[in-house]
Amino acid sequence: MNSALEFTYDYYHVGGSLRPNAPSYVVRQADQELYKLLRS
Repeated sequence: MNSALEFTYDYYHVGGSLRPNAPSYVVRQADQELYKLLRS
């Protein structure tokens, strides 16, 4: 498999949870606030 296909395969995710280290994962302020509230 060439690297372009591997990137495409790893980039898109259908259903379920997205891994935090996934290339398409974007940290949102709401994520950080929820994590902070859950830890307190």
